[in-house]
Amino acid sequence: MAKDQVEKPPWATLEAGVTEEDLRTAITQSGFPLQAAVADVIESAIKAVSEPDAAPVIQEEWAYLDRESGQIRAIDIFAEVPFSSRPSIPDGERPLFPCLNLLVECKQSYLPFVFFLRGRAPGLSGTFPEIVGPESNDIDLYRIGSDRKSVIGPFTISVQDALRVWSEDFFDLPAPYAVSISKTARRGSKLELTGEEAYKSITLPLLKAADYLHTACAYSEDSPAVRFGMIVSLAVIRAPMIGVHNENGEETIGQLPWVRAYRLEPGKAGSGHVASNATIRFFDVVHESFLPEYLEKLLAAASTISRRAETMRNVIIDGRCVSAGDQTFELFEPIPRDAKLPPGRQGSGPRLFRSVTSAQIMFAPSEWD
Repeated sequence: MAKDQVEKPPWATLEAGVTEEDLRTAITQSGFPLQAAVADVIESAIKAVSEPDAAPVIQEEWAYLDRESGQIRAIDIFAEVPFSSRPSIPDGERPLFPCLNLLVECKQSYLPFVFFLRGRAPGLSGTFPEIVGPESNDIDLYRIGSDRKSVIGPFTISVQDALRVWSEDFFDLPAPYAVSISKTARRGSKLELTGEEAYKSITLPLLKAADYLHTACAYSEDSPAVRFGMIVSLAVIRAPMIGVHNENGEETIGQLPWVRAYRLEPGKAGSGHVASNATIRFFDVVHESFLPEYLEKLLAAASTISRRAETMRNVIIDGRCVSAGDQTFELFEPIPRDAKLPPGRQGSGPRLFRSVTSAQIMFAPSEWD
């Protein structure tokens, strides 16, 4: 044996013609290096904004239960960022625990992902981020007169709209909406699009992991605190991202670092609008290079919404509130003790969105702006 050669131990000896270069190529193509890099970026972004006594959680290969198959599956990265400022709570009242839950899938490809874009949101009511923890994601809203006695209602409003999450750019229209995602694949010398692969590898895991989180963190009367979890599902892509927009019958193709994708699922009809019988679920897709900027925007917006949620703690926990004014809804307040209202939540009133001009009901500017 040559002097410059060192005999390798059995566990380090490659056989069957395998080389270190073969291994490096297989590891790079597996996606795990991307997952590790993304986890590091997420951890750094969270640490930069977390309070010293906060206890954020970042876990790779986070396990969840697929409710359809009953099988245990894993999503690449799960993160929980607590935002609670721990305000003083009167004795006998339950605190609210606001937090961000980030569900992440990482994908890489030499070939592009293609996104078919739309310029506006698919629904009237805010459903992003998904909220987990309160007994209901809807609030009964009563309009109360200046005499503090005459009452109209209840109306129904989503927690997201009550908190005006759409006033934060991140939760409104920060990026084009994608109605469909496809991955390109080679067939001979040509490229073709396959939506099934993107659905199975991105859309389905993200939505099923969110479903499990809704079940695992559901409201409980026995819990000493009420969770207010903002679920944001995210795919981080190491591949070209191509957007396709149809305008006046012509396809415009361009590159972009961020899209907000959505999927319609069967829901309950509620307001007389045909579209209201579909549940709209959103998730973001960002390029790896854009991830730090994306996280900065996300964490800032989630922190703002968490502070609003804490100011409306009693409203969110009780699921009912009042709003003064004849033609506008101001900041929502807990139900007055002397108000003559039906007991408990009704949950069946006309649904309000951010603006319903036919009923002359508009959200008024507030101190949140």
